[in-house]
Amino acid sequence: MKLYSEKMKKNALSLVELVVSLAIIATIAGIVLISFTILDRRRLETAARNLMADLYLARQSAVSRHQDYTVTFDQINDTYTITDPAGEPLDPARPVQRLRPVNITTCPDSLVFELHQGTISLNPGGSNIIGLEHPEGRRRRVRIYEQTGYVRLCLEPTDPECP
Repeated sequence: MKLYSEKMKKNALSLVELVVSLAIIATIAGIVLISFTILDRRRLETAARNLMADLYLARQSAVSRHQDYTVTFDQINDTYTITDPAGEPLDPARPVQRLRPVNITTCPDSLVFELHQGTISLNPGGSNIIGLEHPEGRRRRVRIYEQTGYVRLCLEPTDPECP
């Protein structure tokens, strides 16, 4: 029996080894959790910047291709599409742009980038602010300037340019 207990002592973990192993596992878990939190915060900013880039592309295409481009928003599905006068998508590889997990809170039903100078025409009574909200409650707004077609990411929480 003596041989068996000596063999068990060789294969067993000491308390110090167990505590060190648990500390390493806890440190790695903490780092992973923090990095996921940081990534989650960036999703709203990324969605707002992607929307701005797509609106700039629609404006650029309207001016360079000499045709109007329409951006149509779907608040229910948190999507938007960019189409030419024939109804063809600006980017056939991505006909519908999704903003998940970000929600569209306010937006015009549609806006048209006009071919002459890239100006924008909105629906009568349409808002020139596109509001985006992350499920955790953070918000960003994108303002559209009708006369110039310029698109701007508003600073939060107060920005005199974005009422």
